[in-house]
Amino acid sequence: MELVHFFRAIWYRRWLLVIVPTSLAILVFFLTANLKKDYRSTARLSAGFTQKNQVSVEDEKIGRYEVEIKFSNLIEKMYSPNVMDLLTYSLVIHDLESSVPFRTTEDNNSELLLSEEDRLRIIGYAKDRLKSENMGEIVYETYRDDPVFKALVEALGYNHKQLIRNGFYLHRIDFSDYINVAATTENPKLSTFIVNEFCNLFIEYNNQLKARQSNESIKSLERLLASQQRELQELTKVLQDSLSKTSGFRSTPMESEISSQQLVNLQAEYNKLSLENKRLTLELERVNKKLLRKDRKNANVAARSRNEYYNKKYLEYRKKYQDSNFKNKMAEDSANYYLSLLAEVQTDVEHLNSEITLQEYKDLTEERDRIKVNLEINTTAYRQKGREIAQLRNLMKENEMHEGTFSELETRKKSAQDDYDRTNDRLRKELSKSRILGSSLKLDLFGYPPDKPEPSKRLLFVMASFFGGFVMLVGLIVLFELLDFSLKTSSIFQARTNLKLLGTFIFLDNLKGLGKRVLGVPQKGKVMHLDKFKELVRKTRFSIENEGKKLVLFTSCKPGVGKSFIIRALADAFVMKKKRVLIIDFNLKNNSLTEFFKPDKFIASKVLPNRKLVDFITKTHIRGVDFIGIEKSEMGLAELMGEDFLKSGFEQLRNMYDYVFVESANLNDFSDSMDLESCVDSVISIFSAQETLKFIDEQSILFLETLQDKYLGSILNRVEFRYVND
Repeated sequence: MELVHFFRAIWYRRWLLVIVPTSLAILVFFLTANLKKDYRSTARLSAGFTQKNQVSVEDEKIGRYEVEIKFSNLIEKMYSPNVMDLLTYSLVIHDLESSVPFRTTEDNNSELLLSEEDRLRIIGYAKDRLKSENMGEIVYETYRDDPVFKALVEALGYNHKQLIRNGFYLHRIDFSDYINVAATTENPKLSTFIVNEFCNLFIEYNNQLKARQSNESIKSLERLLASQQRELQELTKVLQDSLSKTSGFRSTPMESEISSQQLVNLQAEYNKLSLENKRLTLELERVNKKLLRKDRKNANVAARSRNEYYNKKYLEYRKKYQDSNFKNKMAEDSANYYLSLLAEVQTDVEHLNSEITLQEYKDLTEERDRIKVNLEINTTAYRQKGREIAQLRNLMKENEMHEGTFSELETRKKSAQDDYDRTNDRLRKELSKSRILGSSLKLDLFGYPPDKPEPSKRLLFVMASFFGGFVMLVGLIVLFELLDFSLKTSSIFQARTNLKLLGTFIFLDNLKGLGKRVLGVPQKGKVMHLDKFKELVRKTRFSIENEGKKLVLFTSCKPGVGKSFIIRALADAFVMKKKRVLIIDFNLKNNSLTEFFKPDKFIASKVLPNRKLVDFITKTHIRGVDFIGIEKSEMGLAELMGEDFLKSGFEQLRNMYDYVFVESANLNDFSDSMDLESCVDSVISIFSAQETLKFIDEQSILFLETLQDKYLGSILNRVEFRYVND
């Protein structure tokens, strides 16, 4: 649909676009007569993002984009429920404790009755939440969990949504380091209290939050640094061991043989130290048992058990030594070792039944200390030999590795060293920050009670209602036009039907004022747009004259589109040019022309065989116009008259009149027009601009297209005057 069409639709309803918004504006003007006065107070915070107010531990260079992000994040944090709730707590404490509260529940016509117990409980809870040590922590419990507290806050209008909706506003001053904190309320002192209290609370909250975050960061960095330090030490040790053992190249076969022999010797020394370690352990156990003076019976049982065990081990190793033809040195040493243990056990058994004197206790103590020292020295040597064996084995394995192993270890060590240095640097900076920690936010300008109220918004509301009503009405007009699928203009008709357009007739709002004649004589009653209608009829008359057709059939897709009226108007136009016109009403289902002209005779339900069409001609009140009427019938036209009767009658009438206009029933419901089509010279279809096309209409249009040259064209009737040129 063309854009011009929407402008014309809007212009056509221009008075409605003036009256409705004006009426709405007047209504709002009177409704806002008693608006409350508002007082606005403003405080100003310095964010410290673009200028430094404190010592900095690093040279921060941030661009404009980063500054914008920081300000956006800061304002979002300030608007967060956690922060706004702090202001809510402070306002509630003031109104519950002060003798001159800013608001009371009666101000909002609330029926909430607060008991003294509830008042004290709410004050205590709010003060607890405002404690400095609680501000920065995540709070899972708020006043919204308490029904009484929640109802009180909503009655006073102090919850964060109400505060923001009723005038609390944060805004960064463009190209500056400042944030304005503004509040607009009905009380100038309340506005001032809100902005100043919010700034102080948020600065304290931000400090607590930063301190907690800084401590958590330091702990995390310390744990990470310790882990990286252990990893670096391990890599350093592995690299040093590898380099010291292999010197960066593979060992020769001779070196491998020497290392193998060295490993055998070390293993023998290791086994010897292991046996000695076991002996000293048992010796220490023996002395301790003497000192502890355990139960004699249990001691005897334990001694006999050890005696049996040592005797068994002695016999086992003695047998191995004999089986090796007395060459297995290790088996011999083990047998001697267990033999000595057997002797000691027998000595223990002897001493178990005797009392230990003071001197014996002293000697046993000295012996225990000596054994401990020897055991510690032997254990150290034993472990050292184990390490030497492990190192020698690793050395032998490392000598078989590719030289690229050292490069990989060095790369890993360098990466670990870099990570360690970076983490250490971050920890150093974080520790420095924690020493000088303090929020960069500063209260730069305190809010003061305003002397005058804010300018009234009454005019703004009136203008908004006027323009809002105007825009809404325009939108409705455009919406209705978009939803209107009628054939309202000639361009829309041709686009949707693809039929030739013979003429366009405008809609007349008072047809009764036309009387008997449409065009012939001036009328007493004034009909709007009648002059334009007459010109359109004359243009259509001219188009029909140019075609040179005498017998014209008028049909339509739907009933009630104005066929009878158009035929009368065209007949009137032709008569004014001194033409003789015959109008035939063959609309058996709706003979409105017959009812209009009221002829003395008309075609009845059954035509007699000896009658002809000319026998039914009657004169009308219009000079030059004759008429043939017909009675309503449920029969079809072909059944009533027959094709031969019609053709012969039309041939006779052709010679008697200049033009013969025949009206037939609509195509959608009846076939009379299809039967008459073969008997006439041309066909004209009538469409109403107020109708919409349906599937059955498209079938009828297909029939009209099959007429080809016989189809004279279409007349679009009832077009609104504003669309007549579209």
